Amino acid sequence: MLHGSAINYQGEAVLFVGDSGAGKSSLSTAFRLKGYSVLTDDVCVIEMNEEQHPIALPGYPQSKLWEEALENLSIDYKELKKVRSKIGKRAMPIKDAFCKKTLPIKAIYWLNIHNQDNILIEVIKGGDKFGVIKNMTYRRAWLDGFGVQKSHFKNGMLLTNKIPIKKITRTNNRFCVDEIVQLVLNDLSNNN
Repeated sequence: MLHGSAINYQGEAVLFVGDSGAGKSSLSTAFRLKGYSVLTDDVCVIEMNEEQHPIALPGYPQSKLWEEALENLSIDYKELKKVRSKIGKRAMPIKDAFCKKTLPIKAIYWLNIHNQDNILIEVIKGGDKFGVIKNMTYRRAWLDGFGVQKSHFKNGMLLTNKIPIKKITRTNNRFCVDEIVQLVLNDLSNNN
């Protein structure tokens, strides 16, 4: 399981992984608003198919977004339920824009933040790719308890050998999700 959201891009899963607050849910919601279906929000389960190609499994048809992100996406959140009573995060049902089937993974984008005003994209290579997978594993501390460290390592290596991973570093100075959507779409179309 990776700490990430995923969308359906032309029949393949595109994953957005990152720490809490990196913009995973905002980005997948921005793609949904542009007509792409959402496969999962916040946690993405990955399996290997019979050909040992990584596939992403659908999650629950709901996104959880901060009220500020909903405002920036022009989504009225007053009727949406709070995730917890004391925080400004809302649960937004996905309904018809939810992808209910497993999809082969096309690409993984690792979301980061900096205080500069630009947005950067860079290819992650070699052992650094596995570092991203390791660090973005959801509840990584549980691997020991479940006795799955070896299979996690094996599947992580398969994933990094077959799937491109890119790092997107966005500005923290302004809401720039539409720019990131366009950057990702351009990148995906250039890599077909």
